[in-house]
Order: sequence, then structure tokens, then C-alpha cells
Amino acid sequence: MPPHPTAQIAALGIEPTYSAREAAHLLRRSYSWLDQRLRQDQFIRPDGTTVQPLRTQGGYRRFTLAMLEGRLLPTTGKGEGKIAPPPWKGVRGVARP
Repeated sequence: MPPHPTAQIAALGIEPTYSAREAAHLLRRSYSWLDQRLRQDQFIRPDGTTVQPLRTQGGYRRFTLAMLEGRLLPTTGKGEGKIAPPPWKGVRGVARP
């Protein structure tokens, strides 16, 4: 059986990226929720910089694991607070996506 693609990518030293839908799923939020807040520049990293996803040649947004692991903070909105840590964070024996 061939090795898992994520393991192959990691072995090459390439950081995997995730689509906006995959990122929303990993954050346990809807695509619409993520999309609306990104379009309005409502997400900042703990260091104060705005999250800017990578873009493919076709203009699609891609996120690195580092972008998703940082606790994204919505800057505005009622009832908005820190997003829960990604589901894989702090779980022993579980491979990160």
C-alpha cells in the first residue's frame, strides 16, 4: 500500500494547504461563516496582523495549517469570540491533517 499523500508531502518539506471549505470544516464552522468574515477582514492573528489566505492561480483561497492553528480572532460582531482550537490540537496519537 502506498504511503498516505499527507506523509509524502511532509517528507518533501512542503507545507500542505487547505481549501476554504476544508478550513471551515477543520475550524468546525460553516463555509459561509468563514467566507463572510474573511471578506470583511474581520480575522486577525494574535500578533495583530490580518489573515490573508494564499491564492491559487484561479483565485481560490488556500490556508496553511499555521493559519488555522493560530487562534483567529473576529474583530467585530456580536457574540463573537475566540474560535475553539482545531480539533486535532492537544490530542495525542492523532495525526494532524
